[in-house]
Amino acid sequence: MNQLGVMSRWFSVLLIAMLLFGVALRVGTLGTKLFWLDETFTQLRVAGYTAAELQTEFFDARPHPVAVLRHRLDVGSDATPGALIRSLKLEDVQHPPLFYLLDQSLIREFGNTIASWRLAALLSGLLAIAAAFWFGRELLGTESGLLTAALVAVSPFCVLYSQQAREYGLWVTLTLASSAALLRALKDSRPRWWLLYALLTLAGWYTAILFAVILAVHVLLVFLDARVSLRSRLAFVAALGGGAILFVPWGLAVLGGSRMLGSTTSWGDAPRSLVFLLAKLGFNLGTALYDLEFLRPELVVIALVPVALLILGAIAVWRSGDVRLRTFTLASLLVSTVPFVALDVVQHHHHFTETRYFVPAILALLIVAAAALSKHTRVDRRVTEVVASLALIVMALSSTIGSLRPIWWGNHQDATLLPIARVVAQDPRPLIWSWGIVGALETSLLLPDEARIALANPIDPAVVVREGLPAELLAPGPQTMDPLRKAGLRLVPLAASSLDTTTVSIFRHALGREKNRGIDLAEPTLWRIERLGASMHRENATDSELVQ
Repeated sequence: MNQLGVMSRWFSVLLIAMLLFGVALRVGTLGTKLFWLDETFTQLRVAGYTAAELQTEFFDARPHPVAVLRHRLDVGSDATPGALIRSLKLEDVQHPPLFYLLDQSLIREFGNTIASWRLAALLSGLLAIAAAFWFGRELLGTESGLLTAALVAVSPFCVLYSQQAREYGLWVTLTLASSAALLRALKDSRPRWWLLYALLTLAGWYTAILFAVILAVHVLLVFLDARVSLRSRLAFVAALGGGAILFVPWGLAVLGGSRMLGSTTSWGDAPRSLVFLLAKLGFNLGTALYDLEFLRPELVVIALVPVALLILGAIAVWRSGDVRLRTFTLASLLVSTVPFVALDVVQHHHHFTETRYFVPAILALLIVAAAALSKHTRVDRRVTEVVASLALIVMALSSTIGSLRPIWWGNHQDATLLPIARVVAQDPRPLIWSWGIVGALETSLLLPDEARIALANPIDPAVVVREGLPAELLAPGPQTMDPLRKAGLRLVPLAASSLDTTTVSIFRHALGREKNRGIDLAEPTLWRIERLGASMHRENATDSELVQ
């Protein structure tokens, strides 16, 4: 493979600049983005509580100061590792505890701020850049290793999950690091490398259950490569088996919580067409390089620049004859996509339309792009460097625009929380009724301290009137709205998502399969509760009249 000395000086400077820029992207907006619903679940687990426990405490149909609710999940003396693990096992067993334990220790050290809650993700994202260099160097050589690190540094997908208080950034890091350790162990079979591989795979198991996908790729890589000796294969089986055995306790908990797992993933039970599933898969994989088409579909043409680099890389992979390179990239793409999309098609679900589930495939695309610098492309070196430079600039631009926005495509469904907060801020002493504890916790971070939240399910119209009108109603469904209307109360939409602005509908509408049908009650909305005739607002307000 090529050595670093062959690289043009200007190109090496650009790669280093991209590495530094990737660090700045991750750090610069860490605490400014919307702290969204899934991150609220992280708060709940790290604080050592379950949603059921908070419901018991707060579901009394009485107004509570928002500050009390907000600070209930601060990490204090009650937030122990044991309480954290108990919370996960009771309500979220599909999420292993490693990331949450790391997050808990960092928050205890640096305080209960949004940036602190995301610090574990940030550190994971920074380590991912280093792990990308190591893996790229082991697989492709030093030059391509540096390009791999630069690609990971400015990849929209990798930047996004370096800024969310969820485990997916750590999953990225451990995927890269374990793959690099495996390649190093196959080259240098000393026990320390196999021990490191075993520890990294164990950490991967305790980070994400779907880490099993990359381990399946590792199995294919070891047993399809005829150069791997029997001794190395036995060492691989021992390292992999050791990690699997140590994961048995949590694995048994997952099996024991299979019924609960079905209820916590019920959001993906609704059917989607095959065209939609494939379109969303294309977007998901594309976020490795570019994501601006989510804002404006016509911007997809700019993606042709990083796609050109991807094509050069694919040519290099095809011509290389390197079994390990081919096996890793092709197996990562296929094993982490085909079975899951097929499962959604067969079951008429859409669980695997979420980008975060495709970590191995997305990293494989970045490795393919980095392979463009190898000698196998047979393209003039200067042309390759120019294409790679332009691709990195486009990726950096895409990630920059995303980083400066208060929300991103990964949590676009919660965008309405921002106008909800603006509406509530205009009320001198707002009272908000809600039937969902997690949604109330998520919203409380954006509300002024003088706001009050009352939680009840069902919400009794008589109690609402007794506590005072007008009041606000957060994220209601028909089961909440109908009794209020029957009691002679009026509901006026103040902030809502239209069906053309929600995450799923953007893709359906882009495919010409869905038209705007008004307010989407599946997304966060805010309504005013008042007596009939008390407002100048019309009950059937159009989307253009809502606060967006």
